[in-house]
Amino acid sequence: MMFMRRLDRRTVAVAAASLMLGGCGASESELEPSVDVRSLDVVRGSVENGRNYVMNLRIEYNSVSLPSGNRNVGFCSSVLFSPRVLLTAAHCITPVRTTPQGGTFVDSPLLIMAYIGNNFQADLAALGPNPSAAVPPPPAASRFMLADSWETHPTWNADILFPDLAAVYLDRPPRLPPNTIVDGLPVGRSRLGAANVGQLMTIVGYGASRALNAQVTQVEGQGIKRRGTLPFVGQPIINPLPPDPHPGVLLPNVRNGLMELNGDAPNANSCAGDSGGPAIRNVGGQDFVFGISTFGGNFCEDYAYYTRLDPFLPFVDQSYSRGGQAPLRPRLECITPRTGGGFRAYFGYNNENGIFVSVPYGNNNSFPRDTQNRRPNRFAPGDHPFFFNLDFTAGQTLSWRLAPTNSPTTQLTVTSASPRCAPDNRGFVCAQACDASQAAACGEPRDACTNTCFQLYEGITPCEPAMDTFHRCVAQTPRTGFECFGTFPFALACGPLLDAVFTECLAE
Repeated sequence: MMFMRRLDRRTVAVAAASLMLGGCGASESELEPSVDVRSLDVVRGSVENGRNYVMNLRIEYNSVSLPSGNRNVGFCSSVLFSPRVLLTAAHCITPVRTTPQGGTFVDSPLLIMAYIGNNFQADLAALGPNPSAAVPPPPAASRFMLADSWETHPTWNADILFPDLAAVYLDRPPRLPPNTIVDGLPVGRSRLGAANVGQLMTIVGYGASRALNAQVTQVEGQGIKRRGTLPFVGQPIINPLPPDPHPGVLLPNVRNGLMELNGDAPNANSCAGDSGGPAIRNVGGQDFVFGISTFGGNFCEDYAYYTRLDPFLPFVDQSYSRGGQAPLRPRLECITPRTGGGFRAYFGYNNENGIFVSVPYGNNNSFPRDTQNRRPNRFAPGDHPFFFNLDFTAGQTLSWRLAPTNSPTTQLTVTSASPRCAPDNRGFVCAQACDASQAAACGEPRDACTNTCFQLYEGITPCEPAMDTFHRCVAQTPRTGFECFGTFPFALACGPLLDAVFTECLAE
């Protein structure tokens, strides 16, 4: 399962560039979310001033466009179905891009911004040249908010564009100024079938109102929220196949997970920028979302495919839970003896939510010996090993009580008899390196340090011992042996060991 946190996600290449060059900024290039997959504003639609549960997504990706060097930025639609969770299309989150040499790679988001309103471009311009930095922090009511994290369906396959479903977790419950709460759209849990053929469905999105070429790479009218209606067809029609068909449509399981809507004129149809938007049906006076926009015909005509939600209710329900209902669990990692006596205890936590969970210091987040408040009071999504440490003597006891909302209370008690750290434990190796580098006071957050350390091991399995040697060198470096590159502390004497990993070990 792709699960990304909105944290410092420096890769080895970025770290190396920072060390050697001091880093450089990249300007932005507003691009489609995918070069190789057509994103589906509504053709022949009407401007929608309501339905605030449909939101636009502006996605800044880790990659840069070549050869310009500008950062890739894409746009998609989405639908709120939980107080802090949006459903959208997976290909918006992890698009496949083509390089000038003809190769492909899967991109990943650096940051996602969600928008409520009906004129995205006008409201975006009001934020200024660096829009993400101008978003007010939560819980402020705003037309813009940021995502805490995001994830694609665990079986998402970009080669067959299926199942094209993802969840985006917001940093606050959406509210429109002055402070109007935005309600989500409930999910239709039943299957639309033969009895529903010909019934009208409503689609809503921020995509183009017109495509200027068959491949939908040139469009006009994006950024205005529109709605339209078109009839339900059923499973995708494959006899005959449409021109430039969906890459997985001949597979029975893919067809079973898709619905086709009739986009022939005078019906409305989805177009570039509508990907991730909902297909809505009214049942008993209540609107429900039954599908998420994924693919459509040439020139945004003829038909639109939407990913059905009924086959993927486990993912939908799990995403709902991760909007603040899932557990948050602290843990003791291990303890290790300190030079000169006493011990150091390392603590971590696992937040199974997709959102940050706040537990203020006090009775629900109590740790009497943590006098400097090293423990967190705002817990990021995901697993965070070796997040902080505390020193204690042989006769002392450490006690951390954490009682998050929607999670059981945990009481951790630590003494000199608690489990020892294994010298070859990867988390312990990184923790010791971060203990030393934090003393350099360059401003790097502890979590960013451990994340960077773990990332340095990704994809270098044969060279892990050499990387361990580098990090043990860092752990033995005194504060005066570090140089700050921005907020990144680098142990100068250990540089040759890191060079050896990449120039000698990885070259073998």
